[in-house]
Amino acid sequence: EYVAMVLGGVGAEHDISVVDAPLGRRVAVALDEYADPSWRPVGVRLMSDRMRELLDAAAPGSDHQLAWARGLVWSASQPAELEFVRGVLDGTTAVPGLAVDNDLRWRIVTRLAASGQIGPDEIAAELASDATAAGEEKATTARAALPLPDTKADAWAQILGRVEAPNAIQIAAAIGFI
Repeated sequence: EYVAMVLGGVGAEHDISVVDAPLGRRVAVALDEYADPSWRPVGVRLMSDRMRELLDAAAPGSDHQLAWARGLVWSASQPAELEFVRGVLDGTTAVPGLAVDNDLRWRIVTRLAASGQIGPDEIAAELASDATAAGEEKATTARAALPLPDTKADAWAQILGRVEAPNAIQIAAAIGFI
C-alpha cells in the first residue's frame, strides 16, 4: 500500500526534496525489508513503469527528470529497462536534457553489474574515467554487486576486514554485496 501511495502521488509533488526522500531510499526499504518477498518483483515493476512514465513526461534538465531517472535505474530489472539504462550510459539512448554525471553513471553501472549485464572490465573502464576516491568507492560497490562467486568472495573479504582497505571501501563493498 505504501509503494502504491508513493508512486501514485509522487508525480504531482513539486518540491524535489519531497520527491527525493521517498524515491531515494524509502521505497527501496519498503520493497526490500517490509514487502512480502513474493510481491517484491511486482512492486519493483510498478516502480520502473511509473519512473519511465514520469521520466518521459519530465521537463528536460529538471531536478525531477534526474529523480525519475535515478528511480528508473534503481528499479530496472526487465531486459528492455536494462537496455534503456545501458543506452543512457553509453549514449545510444537520448533523454533530452538529462545530464549523465558521475553519480548517475555509477548508479547505472552498479545496476547493470548487479543484473549481470556488464562485468569487471566495464567497471574498470568506468573507474579509469573517474579515477577519484569517490570513483574507487563506486567501483567497489559495482564489483561487489556482480553476481559472480569470485567477486562476492572478494567483497566479503573486504567487508570482514581480511583485506586491508579503508572504511569507505568496506562500506562500499557491503552496499554492493547485497
